[in-house]
Amino acid sequence: MNREKHLLETFPTIDGKTYIQSLDEFNSKLNIEITMQNIPPNIEYKGIKLQQQKDYQVPFIDLIVKIKPQRILEIGTGLGGFVIFLRETLNENGLSNTLIKTYDIFDLKPEIDYSVFDLKNIEYNIENIFNEQYDLINHDYIKDFIQQDGVTLVLCDGYKKKLEFKTLSQLLKKNDIIMAHDYVKDKKTFEEFYMNKIWDWCEIMDSDINEICVEQNLIDYMKEEFEKIVWSCKIKI
Repeated sequence: MNREKHLLETFPTIDGKTYIQSLDEFNSKLNIEITMQNIPPNIEYKGIKLQQQKDYQVPFIDLIVKIKPQRILEIGTGLGGFVIFLRETLNENGLSNTLIKTYDIFDLKPEIDYSVFDLKNIEYNIENIFNEQYDLINHDYIKDFIQQDGVTLVLCDGYKKKLEFKTLSQLLKKNDIIMAHDYVKDKKTFEEFYMNKIWDWCEIMDSDINEICVEQNLIDYMKEEFEKIVWSCKIKI
């Protein structure tokens, strides 16, 4: 998983029946070098690392206050700081009952102290919820989780963001929000205004999701705020 400064191809990953046990195993499967230095720059939230653009907090606080999500589904836990931030932001805004499920295909011990998630009432799973082609979800309970009453916030920040977005967007109900990280609208914008300035990773662009957005009645939500921190944000109408 080489995350150098360029437009990234989607990452090879596992089939829907197994999951990656560790970074070393993933490295051996792909026969490429993997180090924690190859992921986006680590900043911290209360001592816990995360990979976000430095100004990420205000837009997400504003989003949570506006939509008051009943549940959050995060694909790509990473080092855990971001989902901890989300949990505490929910709690601080009267949304302590909001459920969070987060999934990753990596077991990042000892980088992550998993006991933190239990203490924060976050359901953490080391599992790939998608099939091998990433066009189907392996478990009905994911669909059931998204489609419960109230707003669901879906965050695509795993290793095949384009396909995660396309597949999960088909499970949304009206007023649900779906987002994708490492987003810039096009290659030219990324190279001129983001790379070496704001953020050095672009894994998903408008050309990757325009068709599914039209098909699923997804429109921009808080577009200006989230483009600045390399997230696409769409609401189902």
